[in-house]
Amino acid sequence: MAFLENLVFPEELALGGSGGPLWFTELVTNPGGHEQRNQRWATARAQYEIGFQNRTLAETQTLFAIAYLSKGRANPFRFKDVVTLDYTGTDEPVGTGTGSLATYQCIRRYSLAGYTYDRPVYKLISGTLVVKSNAVIVTPASINVNNGTFTLNTTNGNAVTASFEFHVPVRLNFDATQITRGPAQNTFQWPSVQLVETRDIA
Repeated sequence: MAFLENLVFPEELALGGSGGPLWFTELVTNPGGHEQRNQRWATARAQYEIGFQNRTLAETQTLFAIAYLSKGRANPFRFKDVVTLDYTGTDEPVGTGTGSLATYQCIRRYSLAGYTYDRPVYKLISGTLVVKSNAVIVTPASINVNNGTFTLNTTNGNAVTASFEFHVPVRLNFDATQITRGPAQNTFQWPSVQLVETRDIA
């Protein structure tokens, strides 16, 4: 199926939702109480729950449009994570200059207590990318906002960093849309609107 690059889940519909990173870990406990943990995913996937009471008719019609256009779980689209406010990368380390034209993948780095985790960023928000070489702003030769890469010709050994805002590639986690009309006129209840990050970005 196709990634719907121009379809962005409306921010106002996501406010009040919940979400965060999802991992897949198999856990086996032996009779002595020791655990064997098998990490099945190298990178996490975000998931979001956006179920609300008292939605308006206009908001519900927007949700219906998303469900029809995405064809349920079939076609992914963009989502700005206003749920956790995690949609910004600032001076993220993306590589080192090679002295010739090279391609760099944007990442969002999480650091704490000496540990780091690099989250690949694929869906840049157009017009937000700022690239630096050796802490000096430079202009990329090209930018691909659909896969989170840019090309740059910079001096060999220079640290290359990127600042940006990004969308999360998500899909609906349901095919059947369950909407209930409320007791008040033109109010609706959404018991469960789930979004899950997808690794399919094209």
